[in-house]
Amino acid sequence: MAIIGAALTGLSAALHLAREGASVHVFEKDTVGFGASGRNGGMATTGLSIGFRDAVPRYGFDTAKRYLMAYHDAVDTLEKLVTDENIDCDFARTGKLNLASRPAHFDGLRRTHEIMSGRLGLETRLVSKSELRSEIGSDLYHGAMVEAGSAGLHVGKFTTEVFPQLTQARVDYCWGGLVDMSPPGRSSRNVCRELPGPVTPRSSIMAVVEDVRLGEEITDGVDRCGDRR
Repeated sequence: MAIIGAALTGLSAALHLAREGASVHVFEKDTVGFGASGRNGGMATTGLSIGFRDAVPRYGFDTAKRYLMAYHDAVDTLEKLVTDENIDCDFARTGKLNLASRPAHFDGLRRTHEIMSGRLGLETRLVSKSELRSEIGSDLYHGAMVEAGSAGLHVGKFTTEVFPQLTQARVDYCWGGLVDMSPPGRSSRNVCRELPGPVTPRSSIMAVVEDVRLGEEITDGVDRCGDRR
């Protein structure tokens, strides 16, 4: 298995696969957690971007529920990984606070709370305007809803703590290698060249946001290619 990108998705996938006995090779053009994965607020939150009540008429209740629960499952998976691998990254189920900037917004949060706690069985609670100062130290908003399933972590600590676990799990890695993703028709399998020799995986995971072009040398750091330590 070839994984391109050594950040949150790539590192987590590599560790899960290696623990299941797969032969894993990780390719990264910079360093562990170099991009957005190592430079964000570390909010592992639940919830859909459009809001669950808006998702129901668009997708239907059952499909909207599956989408929402995928977020909850992802946070559960992250927590299990942190616990099982003893990763020191300040992971905590701090919850997520949804603020109402208008009275009508709080009415909407109340309806969302009723659905989530009633029909979905999720842990949510309403915070009235009078109680909100204890949460945020301000009376500016008209109330809020807390989703208890959300979490927070230090992403820099997470990525640097996961990497030694990969070494222990005998994952091969390469910084600044050459990635050649063969197009359909040229080869039956993707070919990833780890300098100085080729690796031909049965499958691959693209865990990056950048484009990876055919035969593009990501960087010239040949001396940064490593193997199992």
